[in-house]
Parts: sequence; C-alpha cells; structure tokens
Amino acid sequence: MTSTFDYFEKQQGLRCAEHAMNNLVNGPVWWASDLEEASEDQRKSNWNSADIVTAINTKKFEAIIVVTEGTLKSLPKTYFEQLVKNPKLVGFIARPKDCDHWVAIRCKVDEVFKLYDSNHYDSKDDPVIVVWNGVNKLWEELKSTYDPDLIAVASNKGTFDTIRAAIRADRREDGASASQTGANAVDLT
Repeated sequence: MTSTFDYFEKQQGLRCAEHAMNNLVNGPVWWASDLEEASEDQRKSNWNSADIVTAINTKKFEAIIVVTEGTLKSLPKTYFEQLVKNPKLVGFIARPKDCDHWVAIRCKVDEVFKLYDSNHYDSKDDPVIVVWNGVNKLWEELKSTYDPDLIAVASNKGTFDTIRAAIRADRREDGASASQTGANAVDLT
C-alpha cells in the first residue's frame, strides 16, 4: 500500500487478475489460491472471465460478465448505463484488446472512473492512474480499447438482479435468441 494513493498492487508474475480484483476493491481480498480454486483446471495463472467471476462471488461481492469475446458493441448502451448508475457498483475488471492482461476500473462519485493497471506505476511504486469523466467517455473508451472482456463488480449480492430481469424481458418480448439480440454478453446465471 502506498501513502499517496489508495491501495495498489504492482504486477507480480502472471497474477494480473488477482491484482486487478484487489486494486478494484481497494484492499487484499483475494489471493492467487482463490483464482486457482475457481478455475476448472486449477491453473496457477492466465485466469479467464469465468474464473474471476467465480472467485469474486465467493466473497461478499457480486460479479457478472458484461461482455466476453468482443461483444460490447452489441450490448445496448442502456444496460451499461444501468450498471454504472447502480450505487453498489464498485467498478469493472477489464481486459484490453489483443492483450492477456487484466486491469481495474474503479467507479467514483460524480461519474469519475479511474483505471488501475498493476503494470503501470512510478518510481515511488504509486499507480499511474488514467481518469475518465462521465459515462459516455467511459463507454467510448471501453468500446475502443477494452472490448474483449468486461466484468462488473458490485459490493453486495443481488445487485445485478434488475439488469438480468430486464435482459430476460427483452428477450421474451423480441422473441429472439440471446445471440440475435447481443444480450448474450451478460452472464445470466
């Protein structure tokens, strides 16, 4: 932990998912062993979206996969706005395009979003933070840079029930399958 900034974990080995999760919630909540147990094959690194969501959901937090494999552009912006407006949203775990590295995007008051990357820190080991102001700026940045995988994390279980219900209702109303609507990006389990 640094004296100038909030909690921040620097990159160690291939544990960026662990660092992103802890940087998101501002403290050491998860360990590599949590992700190993969450992965189907007990891997020691290179964890995927499902592993991260499973590990997060074992604690007091709730996570859902918002998009996977580049489907953010097909997700209706209204669902994204519902996520961001939820007061229990802590932020997102994201994986940039063409990169096998996870980062944290913390939601702050007044629609300020801060990117924490365990690979980017200064000579004092303080994080180099990227700040986006406003939901639209975040939405555009995510679509252009962080589209492959995006996981939403909330501080309480049950936070995403309303969004799941809205997506299910849209699917029933349209009579379309998940793949036809693009709503398959949201994990409804």
